[in-house]
Amino acid sequence: PTATQVANESLKVVILNYLETVDSASVTDVQKYIGNDISNQKVSALMKQLVENGQINKFYEKRKAYFSIR
Repeated sequence: PTATQVANESLKVVILNYLETVDSASVTDVQKYIGNDISNQKVSALMKQLVENGQINKFYEKRKAYFSIR
């Protein structure tokens, strides 16, 4: 794996750990938790991968996407 792939995998672990502590979160919520050094688009792409792998759930509330472990 490339350095970027390794970094992305560790970011996914951080995202999963955060989602374990909340009922649900938006991409912006996760971005704020991780820190301002990561773009909204990157967080969105990583969370999309987690959804595709079946590790998290995606749902919509008032036309805004939220994610949860449950």
